[in-house]
Amino acid sequence: MENMDAFEEEIERLIEMKEYEKALEILDEKIANSDSPDLLTLCFIEKAKIMGLTKEPHKMEVNIYNAVNIFYDIKDRNYRGKMALYIGGLFLFLGDTYNALKFYKKALEDLPPDSYDHIRALYNLGEVQKRMGELEEAKEKFSQCYYRARESGMTKIEGYAAENMAEIHMTENKKDEAKKWLGRAWFAVKRGEDRRIRYTVELAIAIVNGDNERVEEIGTLMKNMGMEHDVADTYYYYADAAPSELREKLLKEAVLIYSDLGDGKMKALALRKLES
Repeated sequence: MENMDAFEEEIERLIEMKEYEKALEILDEKIANSDSPDLLTLCFIEKAKIMGLTKEPHKMEVNIYNAVNIFYDIKDRNYRGKMALYIGGLFLFLGDTYNALKFYKKALEDLPPDSYDHIRALYNLGEVQKRMGELEEAKEKFSQCYYRARESGMTKIEGYAAENMAEIHMTENKKDEAKKWLGRAWFAVKRGEDRRIRYTVELAIAIVNGDNERVEEIGTLMKNMGMEHDVADTYYYYADAAPSELREKLLKEAVLIYSDLGDGKMKALALRKLES
């Protein structure tokens, strides 16, 4: 499995450097010369990931199903759970919540309960349930995830789980609970190194505090770093905690960002909230 880990790291490095053609060449060579279900599943997953990044959804879907067709032949339960986690993420990227849910549940079945990947799968399952409007189920997953991550020193997941709990409580109009979870999120992210969640939490706190100047500062910084969707989501979820003038401004900007990103579902939700 060490060689597999090294191979995965090599491909991930090429993807991070945007050397997609070189990565695809290596993957296609492995696919043509291997009969290992472990390696073949990983190769098709990595190809699907590249197709997602190059905005080729049909090719992405083809490679996901190529991976799925081989996935069930994997014998090592832990590795199968890891691949299920990856496949669930790819389906979620395509907006296929049904299959994302299916594979995240499969990951939870196969991964060791005390592992980092098991907690990740639990968090991702909560993400899917949140998107599907199953808020009580999502809160259960995020709460479990938060406390387990905190006990294990996984500050990144701890912060993301707490922030999601705050978002759900805002959706339910439980502002005091949302503020408590934002405080927990801030305690986690200030100990970690993940800039995305740190800035998201800082932005949310600025909105709740009605700090226009800080909202503008962090929002602009995040957009310049390519975090437009995170900005729009934070504006959408926390707008109701802001003073009325700031609330309107945030929702209008969220609508524009979602429109630019082609996220019609979230644009419609933001418009509905703006008009309410």
